[in-house]
Amino acid sequence: TGVARLRADGRSIADYLRSHRTRTACLLICLIVCYATLYYLRPKVAAKSSEQPVLRSVRWLLADPLSVSVLMTVGLAAVLLPYPPGALNLVLGLVALLPTVLLLRKVVEKSLATYLYWLLAMYAFNQAPEILRFDAAWERLFFQSQMFVTVALLVHLQRRRRRAFLQARAEAAAENETVSSEALPPEDDNASASSGSSTEETRQLRLTGYVINTVLAGCVTALGSDLLGFTRLARFVSQATLNSLFAGVILLAGVLVLLSLLRLAGNLRPLNRLKMLNDDGALIEARLRRIIYWVAALMWAAFTLEQMMLLSPFTDWVAATLSTPVHIGQVSVSLADILRFGVVLWLTMKLSQLMRYILDREVFTRVMLPPGIPYALNSVLNYAIWIGGLLLAIASTGISLDRFTIFASAVGVGVGFGLQSIVN
Repeated sequence: TGVARLRADGRSIADYLRSHRTRTACLLICLIVCYATLYYLRPKVAAKSSEQPVLRSVRWLLADPLSVSVLMTVGLAAVLLPYPPGALNLVLGLVALLPTVLLLRKVVEKSLATYLYWLLAMYAFNQAPEILRFDAAWERLFFQSQMFVTVALLVHLQRRRRRAFLQARAEAAAENETVSSEALPPEDDNASASSGSSTEETRQLRLTGYVINTVLAGCVTALGSDLLGFTRLARFVSQATLNSLFAGVILLAGVLVLLSLLRLAGNLRPLNRLKMLNDDGALIEARLRRIIYWVAALMWAAFTLEQMMLLSPFTDWVAATLSTPVHIGQVSVSLADILRFGVVLWLTMKLSQLMRYILDREVFTRVMLPPGIPYALNSVLNYAIWIGGLLLAIASTGISLDRFTIFASAVGVGVGFGLQSIVN
């Protein structure tokens, strides 16, 4: 029965957590520390918001520290807990989705915020047959009803999104026309902030439309397959579509929380004393945002492929393609070796740029050095990083460094003379 199944799942979760007491205790400590830290920072950020307007953008995060702490703890649990049972994954998904809904309703477009609660209900209904174990006939009727309600809800949501998108686009066009017709830009920041918010709202609504259309196509396919008698195909398509949707929404909430936490940390001690954050904070934040979004997108794509049982075939195909040998004279390398070589050189270039940037902004501006010494130190550091990166790139291809002994010696002599002139 369903009750017996729930009891068995509860015992399996309890046994699993008892077998991983240390990691479970670390998760509880993380939850308490995160909540206490955010609760402690809330009044301080509220007091500094008048002096630092940028902190107003993170007040939504501190308004609900418990939801933020739970979401961060669940994300950490996905890393710390090895091979959790299926019942625990269902519970973690529900525990993560609830704070996700509570957090996203504060940042999404108001006309779409109500449907976040439908998303939570959709997750519960989607997992009900797995937990309660209905009979085959009742399970099929429940599935068809769920898909029909989901399709109707998505169609209604798409209509409301369409109206909100047209309204936001009209407002953005009117604001751009007003700004372009003026000889001078607006003196206050409210006009530019309003224009930026309208453009961002339009972008969010367009992205939401793509997501709704994709989920709608998956649900319609699942419903049609079940009506035609392909029940296993229908369950597979619905599970892959809805689980991908839930994972994407949770990842979106996690990305927004992480970006807000980084902005909060950058405007509080001790990071707010860094000159590079004071001078180039917007640029650094934009690049971090781009990296985080790309990482989240890759994680979501991998999860979606895993749900569709395509991740292993895809990785096998990529591995087979990259392992294809390429002969250059008497040297045989693969595409993977060439790719690793290029990636290591690119990382070397970025590391060299970053280290010189930190020295210029944070060290040489605080330490009084004789003229020419900062340039000499930057040059020495640049050469050292590039030499180490080049050797590491060559080693990553599997080529023995013995073949480059004479070349490395000649380069070392040349670099030595170059450094001598730089130091002089």
